[in-house]
Amino acid sequence: EDDGLFHYAVLPPSSTSDSGKPSAEAKRYLDETSGPEKPRVFRNAVLLLAASRDGLEVAQARVREYLAWEKVKDDLTPVENLVASAVLGGTTAEAADAREALERIGLAGREDLPTKVLSQGQRRRVALARLMLAARSPLWILDEPFTALDQSAVERLRETVEGHLQRGGMMVFTTHLEVSIRAGAMQRIDLDRR
Repeated sequence: EDDGLFHYAVLPPSSTSDSGKPSAEAKRYLDETSGPEKPRVFRNAVLLLAASRDGLEVAQARVREYLAWEKVKDDLTPVENLVASAVLGGTTAEAADAREALERIGLAGREDLPTKVLSQGQRRRVALARLMLAARSPLWILDEPFTALDQSAVERLRETVEGHLQRGGMMVFTTHLEVSIRAGAMQRIDLDRR
């Protein structure tokens, strides 16, 4: 719209630009409302977000690295997964620490099996064991962390989360399950509410 109010738009990758040099598509969005015959009057009320060419290349490389990692991690054991994940996350973890985390999450005796032979719930536990090694990370962002876990694993994870919060950590998570977590402060957003 060209109504003088503030508007913003996120442009697609086809509009990537070099720093300080907007692409033709970005220029067109700034200059026109619906075509060349209808120029934009309030250009200073529009903020465009367009990826830089360099930034887009970096993002594409990270996606390629991630997809390659996804294929490799199923062949690794849970211990190897935890140690490698720590390194990829910029920290370190010893195999003994990984074994302890796996034991705490209920995977004792399965530490040396290829991850691909584990059940969905056991794979989920391997992923959640990373939290026990990530105690120094102040913010945890988790998507459905309690899904596909049996009751004992839910309880262990709840205790892990509460310990993180008691140490001053923060957590953002989504869930469809009702899990009671003791926290100093909590903000709940119910997306089902109408």
